[in-house]
Amino acid sequence: MRASVKRDYKLRKKFLERESQYNKLQSLFQNRYLDGEARESVRLHLAKKGGLLVKVQNRCVISGRSRGTLRKYKVSRINFKELASKGFLVGIKKSSW
Repeated sequence: MRASVKRDYKLRKKFLERESQYNKLQSLFQNRYLDGEARESVRLHLAKKGGLLVKVQNRCVISGRSRGTLRKYKVSRINFKELASKGFLVGIKKSSW
């Protein structure tokens, strides 16, 4: 496995761990019905955490290529073409007209 694929896996895992807590704090901060002190403490907590701090980039799960990646299949266009021509992708066939 390539280092970029491993790094991407770790970043995605870290993102999933932090995302739910971050979203809860964001919703509390944006809630206008809470008093000012509670919202201020949530704002300070968010500032201390520094946001999500993780940028997830779509990468090919086979080659680790970051450009030309199809979101639905999570593979690059090059690997997609190879897999489709070998018949490994169900419902995909080469079109010609």
